[in-house]
Formats: sequence, structure tokens, C-alpha cells
Amino acid sequence: MPPKPWYFKTTNTGSIVYAWPQNQAITLPESISTTNNAVVSYDSNTVASKSTLPASLVRQLFLLEKQQDGSFQSVLVDVGDAVKTDALYLETLTLTPTKPMRYMMIEAPLAAGAQVEVGTWGINIKNQSVMPKANFQELPGRYAAPVGDVDKEVVIQHLIRFSQRGTYVLPPARAYNMYRPDAIVLETAARKSIQVK
Repeated sequence: MPPKPWYFKTTNTGSIVYAWPQNQAITLPESISTTNNAVVSYDSNTVASKSTLPASLVRQLFLLEKQQDGSFQSVLVDVGDAVKTDALYLETLTLTPTKPMRYMMIEAPLAAGAQVEVGTWGINIKNQSVMPKANFQELPGRYAAPVGDVDKEVVIQHLIRFSQRGTYVLPPARAYNMYRPDAIVLETAARKSIQVK
């Protein structure tokens, strides 16, 4: 048994993980004399927080319906609507600052099995300019797109496909300063979950 207040739990794969209660602060000695190794992992994306930067972030999902002429018509997917595994979607993230910001990155969580399409060549969406080349970094359970310095509205778009059926809970998308990840903008009116059929 681990010393209190540490406790252990068994994961879905049968591994034993030692954890510290969330409501207790950790006090570490200045030096530790032991031969054991410990790995501490912290992902700021999993911590509930509030927006601290002067901006808004809006995330929208559009179903792309193929037309007779080979182009696509975009149709907004409402918050309660399910998405399909046999369809192509356009995700739009709009960052609107109220004052200039520097070194910004936008991160958007994805449902399990969802994937950002790398290629945009040949995608012609009605009433829209040509799709830019996809610019993103794939991360576990999400993707990130650098936007750099932001002094006016920035819109990034990516093609998304869903491949795994189910209902998934999603944290809000966020924009943050790459050198100050605690300086963030959370998605306005975020979708709480998404159902994939």
C-alpha cells in the first residue's frame, strides 16, 4: 500500500496507477534521496479554466454535400445534430481579438476516430474562396494550428472525417499564447458532446 494520502487504482488495461487526491496540495522536500524514478505529467488542456485573453473563439462544423457540378455546398451542423462516418465536414474556428495578441495557437479537440484531412486539393466549396493547404499539428485527441500574431479576426478551416461511431464528450476549443499557455481564450458556446452515427 502506498503511504497516505496516495492511493492506487486499476486502469482499464489492468495496470496499477498511484494517484494523489485532487483536493490536496502536494508539498515536496527540497531534495529526495531515493533510487526510485517518478514521472510527473501535466496537460493544461485537461484543466478546467476560464478565458483570460481579450478575444472570442467560435467553432462551427459544416456538412459538405456534393453537388452535380462536383463542388460542395456547406450546411451548418447544429449542436444537437449527429454527424456521419460516411460524410466530409468543414470545421471553422474564428478567433476575434479585442486587442492585438502575439504567438497564438488554436487547439481543437476531436472525437475518437476523427481525423483532420491533410489534402485540400480539388475541394471547391460554393460561395467560398479556394481552400488553403491544411496547416496543423496532430496531437493526442486534438489538433493544433498556429496563427501567430493576431490583430484582427482570423479564420482557420480544416476538413474533418469521423470514423468511429458513438457519443463523445468534448472539451471546448481554445486559443492560447504559445509561450504562456495559461493565457487562453475558450470557445464560446462550446458543444458539450458529439454523436457519430
